[in-house]
Amino acid sequence: PFDDALGIHPEYVGYAGDQIKQADVVLLGYPLNMNMSTEVRAADLAYYEPLTDDDGPAMTWGMHAVGHLELDGGVLSDKTASLFNRSFANVQAPWGVWTETPTGGAVNFLTGAGGFLQTVLYGFPGLRFDADLLRLANPTLIEGSSHMKVRGLAYRGARFDIALGTEVAAKSGTNAQLSVTLSSRSPGGSGFVVFNEETGEAVALAAEGDSASFDFAADASAYTIAEA
Repeated sequence: PFDDALGIHPEYVGYAGDQIKQADVVLLGYPLNMNMSTEVRAADLAYYEPLTDDDGPAMTWGMHAVGHLELDGGVLSDKTASLFNRSFANVQAPWGVWTETPTGGAVNFLTGAGGFLQTVLYGFPGLRFDADLLRLANPTLIEGSSHMKVRGLAYRGARFDIALGTEVAAKSGTNAQLSVTLSSRSPGGSGFVVFNEETGEAVALAAEGDSASFDFAADASAYTIAEA
């Protein structure tokens, strides 16, 4: 259902804003990739955050962080950084074991750990898999970091290394960059093309070790990897 007056997706027909245990409606945007406007996506996130039980499972805040990273346009906001920090608040000393809630509950709670890991992989680099392409939407550095790298990303018989930040740029003497390297591919497999959606620039990756590099700025950007 959809509430035209509030501009949000209610949990169910007749839902009146009762407290919820954990992220549910906000999962329509990620991982379900439901088609909706950025205004509705933002409205769903804003509406359900204060209605979610603070003592609920940690996976909730990772999913909220992913949603805000989609909307932040590559610039990490204080809100998103705070949500990401909440996503691993249930890790308990001294062994780093996840619990269901910040105060306890089920032990070795893999759902919470999974929410955190998905934020790291699908939130900050902005990874999205479609039927015919791999997309990096609004890649963003984690608070306090100068670079990040995703190694061995498997896609259509190939593996890619994706790096972002100043460490990449230091090798070429330029400002911050994003690079995509074809680290391996299946024998006889096809090549790939990396597109910068903002500038229209396209770089071919035909052989193992080929790399595409783009100037990276702290604003909205998106990149597509597709078979040539």
